Amino acid sequence: MGARTAVAIAGVVLALANPQLLPAIRQQDFEVRLERALAVLDSTETERGAQLLRALLASLPPDAPQALRVRAQLHLGAANWALGLKDSAAVQFRDMVRANPFAVPDPELFNPEIVAAWRAVKRATPAVALLVASDTTIKPDAEPYLVAVGVGRPDEVTVRLARTDGPSAGAVGTRIRVDSTASFALALRITDSLPLAPGRYQLTARLALSPRDSASVSLQVTSLPVDTLPHETPLDASLFRPESRKGSPVAGSAIAGLAIGAAAAAIPVVLHNSQLGGNKVQIAAISVGAGISVAGFAGVFVGRRLVPITENVTYNRSLIDQWEARNGAIAARNELARRWAPLRVQVLRNP
Repeated sequence: MGARTAVAIAGVVLALANPQLLPAIRQQDFEVRLERALAVLDSTETERGAQLLRALLASLPPDAPQALRVRAQLHLGAANWALGLKDSAAVQFRDMVRANPFAVPDPELFNPEIVAAWRAVKRATPAVALLVASDTTIKPDAEPYLVAVGVGRPDEVTVRLARTDGPSAGAVGTRIRVDSTASFALALRITDSLPLAPGRYQLTARLALSPRDSASVSLQVTSLPVDTLPHETPLDASLFRPESRKGSPVAGSAIAGLAIGAAAAAIPVVLHNSQLGGNKVQIAAISVGAGISVAGFAGVFVGRRLVPITENVTYNRSLIDQWEARNGAIAARNELARRWAPLRVQVLRNP
């Protein structure tokens, strides 16, 4: 058993033990096959190298790495061109452009005729692709979201970012002219005072001359937490001044108290019938009247009405107004900070 066969068997055993390794093993196998085909091409066995590239492309699954597919298509197109198969070369170049309009042949690896042929095919092929950062953080009030657009045939491209899990009113977009590739800044805000809401979005690029040709990227937009200012602490009671004081005694109230007491003593005396009682009635009446007079006179001093102190009321009100103003300013700044919180934009794997 050869060393290569032993390695292959070991890889199969590991894959069966851990199914998650299968995609990585398959990709590694495709990359090895591509490098082998390119080595054959470098050895001037052009036809044999082209056969290996065709077999590789035919075996690639739909989820194969795009870079590997594009690289195989480019080298197969160049090999077909070298073999005189110009139409077959154009087919590979066209597939390459449609797969990734951003890909460009390295002029140091390919002769000028092949590069010129690729450019001619590219400018005749309707294709569009989007390129964005896989994970980035944007301040929506100050920073834009950078988007790159690649096309085959020059065209006007409409780029639109629309929410897919909520109201569609949150869409933003632009229209630009693209000859080959272009980059532009997309503001993540609806208006100058309303940022893009968190949620799932679809970034779509559509060609004007061929609307059926489009590209899209699924994005997750998340609002990040921000530091907010603490609110003002409640005012301490010791800061407030007394807002009222007791008023001066009123002479009229004292006279009224004495008069009521005298009447309380006099009435029983005047109406007293000596045959019904003795001096005890008169003494009791006088005692009651005196008590009422004293109580009324003392009430003038004890129960005086409260008089507001205007300057203290104004001072206390100003303390409260200033506290509420400071607290309101902090609340407004916190609300503004939360509204314009940084947005994390992540590319989601398309199904």
